[in-house]
Amino acid sequence: MVYDDDPRAPMHYGIWSEDRRRLEEPTEPPQSEAVHALIDGLAQRFPDWSAERIHERIRRVNKRHDVSLAVINYVLTERQAAKQENLPG
Repeated sequence: MVYDDDPRAPMHYGIWSEDRRRLEEPTEPPQSEAVHALIDGLAQRFPDWSAERIHERIRRVNKRHDVSLAVINYVLTERQAAKQENLPG
């Protein structure tokens, strides 16, 4: 006797493009205004610091482990873009 649905035979089901989630634009996880203010404050206080150093400071001194390096880069990029818009020229 032959069965069509033999459990020993591996089955492969392809992933269709309709099954995938669509993202129009990459988004950052929502962060509070307090986190943005903390990052802006450190960036103003220490303008020569990189995002990695600000991230290290937030983790060690402020004991905040919920702020990722990607969020810090995002906030610093927004800040730099705002500076560029305000420049005359």
